[in-house]
Amino acid sequence: MRSYMKLLVVLALCALPMVASAGVLDGQSGTLYYYYPDFGTVYTADAFTAPATVITLTYGPDLPNVIGGNSINITFGNIGYSFTGANFNGEDFYFPGLTITSVAYSSNFTDAWGWDAHDVWVNFQGLTPNADSYVNFTLSSTPEPGTLMLLGSGMLAGIGDLRRRL
Repeated sequence: MRSYMKLLVVLALCALPMVASAGVLDGQSGTLYYYYPDFGTVYTADAFTAPATVITLTYGPDLPNVIGGNSINITFGNIGYSFTGANFNGEDFYFPGLTITSVAYSSNFTDAWGWDAHDVWVNFQGLTPNADSYVNFTLSSTPEPGTLMLLGSGMLAGIGDLRRRL
């Protein structure tokens, strides 16, 4: 009976880092890029570490970006600001240490967006938001291989220790 209790304790301790993490973005460092007039031309950029309560880029509109947990929220404060028509006129959230596996998107403003393993972006090309306009991304990620190896090593060490004691 004691060996089963030890096994449960070992498994619980190995799973603790996954339970303790608040969200996939918390603790992640990244850069918020504003691209204009195309996706290859950086107009301005700001580095951040999530959770970032508010990042406001200085390119024009009052556009607070809140990054943390599993989400990125963009809200619009200016009324009547228009984004110039261009190949790309928008934001890119770059997370070099994160492998993004899925993104859920919602907005009452635009549906021009995309993502890959390290980036999430939205294009406001030629649009004019209202004061209640928003864009929201909800990200999912898988642990990096190093994290999985550490978790697996801890489990194997704990099980090996239990076998020796039996």
